[in-house]
Order: sequence, then C-alpha cells, then structure tokens
Amino acid sequence: MILLTEFIIILIAAGLMFHAWRLESQAYVLAFWGGGAVLGLLRELVVVKFTPLYTYGDFTLMILGVPIIMILFWSNFTYIAMRWTENILDRSFTDSPRVDDQLPLIFLVMAAIAIAVEAYASQFGMIVWKAEPVLTLWGDTPAIVPFGYGAMGVLYALAFRGVWLRVAGSWRQALLYLAVLSPVIILMQLGFLLVVKVLIGLSFSA
Repeated sequence: MILLTEFIIILIAAGLMFHAWRLESQAYVLAFWGGGAVLGLLRELVVVKFTPLYTYGDFTLMILGVPIIMILFWSNFTYIAMRWTENILDRSFTDSPRVDDQLPLIFLVMAAIAIAVEAYASQFGMIVWKAEPVLTLWGDTPAIVPFGYGAMGVLYALAFRGVWLRVAGSWRQALLYLAVLSPVIILMQLGFLLVVKVLIGLSFSA
C-alpha cells in the first residue's frame, strides 16, 4: 500500500505541475516545485535527525533517506491551498496587491488537508510518531500537526509570492532565493509548533 501511495502522490504532483504550467508558465513550475523540493528535503532531514517527532514507515522511493513524496509534500499541498483560496476569493494570490484575507484560508485548507492525510498515513504506518504530546488525534498523531500544515502553507506561499514578484519570472533566481529562505521557513514553522505545543500543554494541564 505504501508503494502504491508513493506512485499516486507522484502522479498527483505531475498533474498539479501540468495545471500550473497551463495556468502560469514553465518557469513558475520549476520555481515552485523546485523551491518546495529543497524545503521538503531540508525539513525532513532536520525533523528526522534532530527532533523527536517521527520516523518513516517502509517507503521504497527515497533520496538521502527521505521519501520522495515527502520532498513533493509542501509544494503539492501549498499549491492546492493557494488555488482553492484563489477560487473562493476570485483573486490571484501571487499577483494580488493584498493577501491578508487569503492567508487564513490557506491556513485552514492546509489544516483540513492534514486531517485527511495524517489519518491515512497513520492507518497504513507511513509515519511512526515518537513524540509524547499532551493531546493526540488519530494513530497517536500529535494535535499540533494541523497547525504545522497551516503554518508551512502560509510561510511557503508568502515566500514564493515575495520571491516570484522580485525576480520577475526567472526560475533560477527564484530557486536560489527559496533555497536560501528554506532554513528560515523551517525554523519559523518549528518555532510556531513549539508555541502551539506549549499552549496546548497549558490548556490541558490546568
């Protein structure tokens, strides 16, 4: 089942890239999924090697010990969240002069995706949680996980928007900027999760 899921996620990624290519440009696709791949790879290396959050199940397609689908993870879901938000508000996220009303929607869509994805992943043993949270959801999934999805979606969407507007369509420059920003995004997301974890702990220990 895990191998089948890997192929399905890769096919979904190809479909999303094709959609972005038709809607935007080839440069957009290279920048968005290239930057997301760097972010995904670095985040998984940091989380698995330096934090006590989780380990992987029996994945087959790996790069540097990280499942390929995890490298595609944030690009795929952030793109979906951005497009859903654009459809709801009928306004481009990348080109809009203001995005403050779009960010909460991106956060909520990402959190909703977390509910479905993590329930599926826990059912088939794709992620083995090592954390000891105060509050868990399905399959010992920490309650902070939907917040993590939401935060990463907002952070990556904002980073991509800022970079894409700055480089005026140059995917090479965009990829370089996003690679440089990736450690900052990772630290911000992990810091946000720490704050949420503390707040949940205070709420349920009172």
